[in-house]
Amino acid sequence: MNQVVPRFSLLKRFGTYSVYASVGQGFNPPAAGIFNDFLNPDGTVNDLRSSTGWNYEIGSRGGSKNGRLFYDVALYNLNVQDAIISRLFEISPGVNAERKTNAGEVRQTGLEILTGVNLTTNADNFWYGSQLRVGYTFNDFEYTDYQTFQTVGFDNDFNPILEDVDYSGQDVPGTIPHSFLVMADIRTQVGAYLNFTLNTYDET
Repeated sequence: MNQVVPRFSLLKRFGTYSVYASVGQGFNPPAAGIFNDFLNPDGTVNDLRSSTGWNYEIGSRGGSKNGRLFYDVALYNLNVQDAIISRLFEISPGVNAERKTNAGEVRQTGLEILTGVNLTTNADNFWYGSQLRVGYTFNDFEYTDYQTFQTVGFDNDFNPILEDVDYSGQDVPGTIPHSFLVMADIRTQVGAYLNFTLNTYDET
């Protein structure tokens, strides 16, 4: 399957920092090995389609004149059509099956911030190349248009009884709203290296 995915970007430098803006289209076909023609519980054929979307991003990166401090900030908004997600369908009493399905439209908005400091900018220093970094990520993922169905029971012939469900306006399950990152890369001129990473996550 061929797909043209255009991308446009602008960048402007101001001394030791720069700002940029970009617009691009994404394309995500179903992974190899995923059948896209299985039957839904209502007997219809599931037509698993590739997800597409446009991503809008603005940001800035740079640092201090002496090279000691640096930062990277990005704000993005991605509108996904036919997002591919996993769902559990109850196909018989007490028996669930996981299926891939398209989830209508999903809006993904996020903010990524990374700041850091080089412990030394002197190439002859014993600790040259060592860094401390702190990062923060904010994610707000929401279904903007997602109508589907769920199994609410079975009739006397064990056929599933389905009910329409509208998830529009609800958060995408599994999204982590806030996460923090602390990293320390300690390098030495004798070749010894130490990395420390601490991640903390908000509840999904």
